[in-house]
Amino acid sequence: MASNEGKTKIITNISQIADQYDGILLDQFGVIHDGAKPTKGAVHAVDKLLEGKRPIYILSNSTKRSGPTHAKLVRLGFPAEKFMGVLTAGEHGYHRIRDMAKSGKIGKKCLWFDRLYTDKSQNNFIEGMGLSIVSTAAEADFLLLKGMHVVAKGTDKEKVVKYDFEKCGEMKGILKEALLEASRLGLPLHCLNPDRVAIQPDGSFGYTQGSAALYYEKMLAAEGFDPVELVKYYGKPTKDAYDWCLEKMNLDPKRVLMIGDSLEHDIQGARNGGVDSLFIASGIHSGDVMENPVPVCAGIGALSGLSMLTMFRKRNSLSTLAIVGLASIVVATAGSILDSKIFRKKISLQSLKKAAEKFGGAQPTFVMENFQW
Repeated sequence: MASNEGKTKIITNISQIADQYDGILLDQFGVIHDGAKPTKGAVHAVDKLLEGKRPIYILSNSTKRSGPTHAKLVRLGFPAEKFMGVLTAGEHGYHRIRDMAKSGKIGKKCLWFDRLYTDKSQNNFIEGMGLSIVSTAAEADFLLLKGMHVVAKGTDKEKVVKYDFEKCGEMKGILKEALLEASRLGLPLHCLNPDRVAIQPDGSFGYTQGSAALYYEKMLAAEGFDPVELVKYYGKPTKDAYDWCLEKMNLDPKRVLMIGDSLEHDIQGARNGGVDSLFIASGIHSGDVMENPVPVCAGIGALSGLSMLTMFRKRNSLSTLAIVGLASIVVATAGSILDSKIFRKKISLQSLKKAAEKFGGAQPTFVMENFQW
């Protein structure tokens, strides 16, 4: 019913709400896999959704085209051949930039920023777009931001950035110089991944293309240009990306559910697209929305027990051996309580609301800890 503005409901399993929807828009990183392996229970949850004849459309902010993304999902053990489709930010941007270049809405001379790939097939991203690759901002009509490891990709003046922006998030060296030169000229930038950060397979956070684009926005503003007009993002949370998928699914948007872990892109995007949303709290915002409960009962119980043991000892009511035994029981009991589900991190709706306010205020329809059936 596209009730993003209503009160968020906490659920434990997607099976609780699955019958309310005829189709699923599904994020990938942080929800169904971490880039290296599926998240616990994700393959089973996908299987069960498909059993219910609900079409699944992957909607991801990956810079890769849809083909390589589909192939990776198959390698990770997902029945991707049964998915209705895959739309990545890279695929979205590829088609929209190609169409604008062909229609003359933008120029065709492109200064390309990209990643370093071991997979050589990733180096032909612009093939078929009708663009001319140039080596400097002075020659370019616009910038294409697909990664932060290589400047002037595809030219004989290609330069490799000497540090890892994804690890430190700092703008410096030839990457900074190239963007500064472009900002002075007021060049448009097309960003193929709006995400600011992403969770890496080892659990750490990495800075992504959206963070570099944000630096460029500030550079443009400092030069007196309007970054809203000049910086174009693809994928989520753009309404165009959601409309793309909904058109392919041919379903009533009120009967479609977006599942993702980004408040800025998945949940805000769901509101833009007019669909309900399920927020996965264990993903990128886990530190903001998952709280440690205060173990008052266990603490008081342990302290009370130890106090009683001390009293008995002073009165010589118990032998040393008995005190040691009772102390072990008290400590073990407190430990088991602390390890129980009562004291696991829990979703805080108050914290969720506060976190969402930083990204436009869109509240998810539902929230659950992990993507599981």
